[in-house]
Amino acid sequence: MHFLALLELCKLGLVELGQGSTFGDVQISWIDEGSDLDIEGLTSMRDEHSLEQILEAMLTVALEPISAEELADVVETDAADVTTTCAGSVANFSRNDEASNSRN
Repeated sequence: MHFLALLELCKLGLVELGQGSTFGDVQISWIDEGSDLDIEGLTSMRDEHSLEQILEAMLTVALEPISAEELADVVETDAADVTTTCAGSVANFSRNDEASNSRN
């Protein structure tokens, strides 16, 4: 699950992935405005995906808690938008879980 989320973050242009050798460790780097990487088109890639999708991918790969402010900095939005979006995701997951359990 974590690897798929990393691939999604890479596709969104939020991280760069590298691997020094076959079967070696995967290096992950956040892409930021100060990066030397060519990130032309990053904004349009982000526009193609919802904030909910981006946050879900980021939280899936997080190894420790991330504040709404940190998430907001990465996706260039307000912390309030992050909080609202995450609350909506939790509500959706809860509804889906309840529907799944009622079918069993």
